[in-house]
Amino acid sequence: MKKIPKKIDVTFVLDSTGGMMPFFEAFAGEIGTLYTRVSELYASAGKRLASLRANFIDFGDFASDGDDTIHASGFFDMATETDKAVEHVSNVNCLYRGGDLPENALEALYCALLSDWTPSTEDDPCFHYVVLVTDADWVPLGARAGCVGYPADFFPADLEELEAIWNEQTPADGAEKKSHISSEFRRLLLFVPDTPKWRALCDWEYSCTYFVPMASGQAMMYCEVTYQLIKMIGCEMERYSDGTCDD
Repeated sequence: MKKIPKKIDVTFVLDSTGGMMPFFEAFAGEIGTLYTRVSELYASAGKRLASLRANFIDFGDFASDGDDTIHASGFFDMATETDKAVEHVSNVNCLYRGGDLPENALEALYCALLSDWTPSTEDDPCFHYVVLVTDADWVPLGARAGCVGYPADFFPADLEELEAIWNEQTPADGAEKKSHISSEFRRLLLFVPDTPKWRALCDWEYSCTYFVPMASGQAMMYCEVTYQLIKMIGCEMERYSDGTCDD
């Protein structure tokens, strides 16, 4: 029986265009109780949570936001830095961001895969979760290549290359695009519109992708993002549980 990871890293990839402001107001409250709720989940299973880290990447549209399109916080240790995480989320500025739909969600997702993940080994595994939230469809990779702030030769060329990086395969054009996300304990949770584009990510080979459809173009005031995340963690714990307790 495989060990239940006692460490969890989560990177939240969040649409920060204008219509998402009500979501951020509610989400800050969710983040404030995340560590306590995950710790209680582990304790109820007779397990100890060793660490929970959260990283926040927010994104808009290079066509309208230029070099202000994607921001990354870096990981917060939620045992000691919950207040800092809440402050960061509360300060995300959605005013005057984004133009017409869609947005540069795939570029932000790629940045998430390159996060400074806690190493996951057989003896010391770590859950790696990517949670993406948007009320819009995605712009094809490279479609904004001529816009201000869009870096040359940095992002994947297309969705197929992004899938290869998710699956820890080095693309043909460079090892620098290889992700360090866990191959076994990686999970992608999508709170996105139910469109063919987003459904395509659910069809990725070895995807480990979970799809929560949202209404396109509508602000999500409260979509229980962390509730669904914790529910997923609980399901994973049951999957790997050996029925024993530990410290």
